[in-house]
This record gives sequence, C-alpha cells and structure tokens, in this order.
Amino acid sequence: MKIKLLVVMGLGIFILSIFVIARAQVSPTLLLTWNTNTFTPPSFAGRALPTRGSTVRVSLAAFQNNSFLDLSTRDIRWFVENESYQSGKGGTSFSFTVPTTGNPILTVKAVILGNQSNLEKEITIPVKNLEVVLDAPYPHHSFSPGTHFLRALPYYWSVSRLHDLVFRWSANNIQTQGAPENPDELELDVSGARAGDTVTLSVGVTNPLNALEVAAASTEFIIR
Repeated sequence: MKIKLLVVMGLGIFILSIFVIARAQVSPTLLLTWNTNTFTPPSFAGRALPTRGSTVRVSLAAFQNNSFLDLSTRDIRWFVENESYQSGKGGTSFSFTVPTTGNPILTVKAVILGNQSNLEKEITIPVKNLEVVLDAPYPHHSFSPGTHFLRALPYYWSVSRLHDLVFRWSANNIQTQGAPENPDELELDVSGARAGDTVTLSVGVTNPLNALEVAAASTEFIIR
C-alpha cells in the first residue's frame, strides 16, 4: 500500500513537472495594431484608412502566460512589403508613409531577434483611394423648384480638419460656391426651374498642401 502510494505521488509530481515545463515553454503571442490620421466626415462610423502619401503608425506588443512582456531590450526589425524600414532595441512602434504607387494592400512585419530563433508577426493594411461623395438625400435624384441643400463628404484625405481642403462647386458648368464657414455645403436655388429641367451639380476637392490629393464628384438632378 505504501509502495502504491509512493508510485501515485511520484506520477503526480511527474505530471505536474510536465505541466510547469509546458507552461514555461509557451511561445509569446505577438500583437500588431495600426492607425492612420486621414480625415473622414464626423458622421462616418467606420475606420479611417490610409491613402497614398498618408502616414501609418504600427505598434507591437507581446504577452506570455497572460502577462505583457518587456521588449525594451529586444532588437526589433520592421518591414513593409519585405523592405526593411526600421530596426533597433525596444522599437515597439514606427511610422511610415504609404507609397504613391504599389499594392492596394500593404504587408507590415515585425521581427523580434532572438539568440536561437526569431519571433515574427505580420498584418495587412488596406490602402484606399481618397474620394468625395455628394450627399444628396433626394429620391430618384429629383426635387421640386426651390432652395435645396447639398453636401460634399471627403474620405481619407491627409488633413486634420475640413477647412484644410478647397471645395469648388458648379451647377450646369456655372461656378458657384458654398458659404466660407461651410465650404462643403451648397445652397442650390432652382426657384426659376421648370418641371423636366435638369441640373448637373459637380464638386471638386483639392488639398493645397498635397498636389496628389484631388477628387471630384458629379450628379444630375431632375426638376419635378
């Protein structure tokens, strides 16, 4: 009976040792996150996405056994599309500018150098074309004679606020403009229009600080 008890205890200790060793050998889990500073309308509930020429910031974290690891002394290398961008000790974040040409989806990889083996993690980041959308809540693109309000909604521009952009409006190729305090909005007066008339409304948006950031939208409306 005593021998049997010793065998059971020995087996228990052996299993416990295996469990402890297994926990100690669990590889760290790496997590990559990213954000960008492109402008979107305040009403937009989605995620801001990078466009050509905008800045993206990527951060790295590692955790093991439910605890975050200190990476301040580890050599970390960053790659974008397999091209080395940054390396150094404790470099858990870095920023890069999206190339003006190339893939619509970028692959970013972080590599933590080790004595025997490296740890690495990669993510993909979608690149969007900037755009402007005409917000015209009129069914079938038609409205009656009178005054109507329309708005231009810019998405994914490399500016921090709406007034950093320039809006140029036109109606039937005749230039008009929104109020200076709200350049993205247009008050369209078609009081003298007749049923069946059409109005082609266009808006062009530019970023004065970046000649590559240009977009336009156009819609035709029918007077009913």
